[in-house]
Amino acid sequence: MFPVSSISSGKVSSGTLILTISAPVAKHSTITKENLYKIPLILPHRSIVRDEVSDILKLDQMRLNIRATTSLPGNTVSLLRNSNYYGLTIKGVYNNFHDPNLVFVPLVPNKSTGDVLAWRKNTILSPAIEKFLQFVNEQIQES
Repeated sequence: MFPVSSISSGKVSSGTLILTISAPVAKHSTITKENLYKIPLILPHRSIVRDEVSDILKLDQMRLNIRATTSLPGNTVSLLRNSNYYGLTIKGVYNNFHDPNLVFVPLVPNKSTGDVLAWRKNTILSPAIEKFLQFVNEQIQES
């Protein structure tokens, strides 16, 4: 092991559902596993993420109506906006969409996790890396 420096983003919600504002479940304050079984979903491509959400919600993945998986959530915006698909993701992804026709509804039960950006301590950082770390710190402070 080597000494590390790090930046922590604090707590983030483990999961939300992104959907059009006109969808029937858009009026719900939360989404349960029973809601998820009834709707066509776009899920993260990484199985580790799907498995974590399944564990938190105690989901039977075989009962889910999975229509697509994605590694780039931004590519699903048109499907979410123009179809009856629902995107399972974290709130931070929704914040990047800047689309007034999309809303997010949190999942219950909810679990919060944190992100950490770590690097070797006492390492000379390039000006680009220093600028990036400064940007990340500013973003965390604003949120």
